[in-house]
Amino acid sequence: DTESGRFVKLDLRNADAVDAMQSADVLHRENLALLSTEWLHDALVNLPRSQTKGQLFAMLRHPVERLLAVYYTLQDPSHPNFDPRLSSMSLHEYADFVDDRLEFNFMVKSLVSADGGLSDSKELTMFDLSIAKTILKEHVVVLLLDDKLGSWAKLLTVMGWHESEAQKHCVNEVLMQVWPKMDHPGLEPDSTLYQRLLKRVKWDAELYEYALGLFQEQADELMHGEAAESSSS
Repeated sequence: DTESGRFVKLDLRNADAVDAMQSADVLHRENLALLSTEWLHDALVNLPRSQTKGQLFAMLRHPVERLLAVYYTLQDPSHPNFDPRLSSMSLHEYADFVDDRLEFNFMVKSLVSADGGLSDSKELTMFDLSIAKTILKEHVVVLLLDDKLGSWAKLLTVMGWHESEAQKHCVNEVLMQVWPKMDHPGLEPDSTLYQRLLKRVKWDAELYEYALGLFQEQADELMHGEAAESSSS
């Protein structure tokens, strides 16, 4: 229990933790309203089936921005996922890293990894990208970190939530502040280093471009739906 509400932390890739959760019937007993995970496949496979329907949504970030955040975060010795290799590695060296890394093309990897393991970026194909696009289009409400206010408004509509004036003020303050993982040096898109990083996440970059169009498409559909409902009432 926290001041912000009740939270349950669960590693969906840990079979023992998932078994314990199911035995305790945590999802129903705790009346959870939100489940957050980076591991979509593990959630679909490991979570118990329920008659209670949920809505899948994802907050997406430009792949190069995400890569920069990962790089600077994992250099911090105080971070639980601190990577000693990155502590002495320049961003240029990181961009030219010989081997694949988990964060390279993470979005596509996590959507298409059918066995719960993540493919090497070199193994990804146009077919994998097509599957990832289909999953987003057919199952996911797309939100964008670059448009936090617009994404929140979209989520309110989808979920049927309503805010008081006090809640609106609070939400606006939270959304408009600089979040910790966004407070790092950036790169100009036309710089050589930015373009080298972009190549490392080329599959995610293509998926993100698709998601930008899908974000607007979904927003237009919601707006038209609200207009039709208003005119019929």
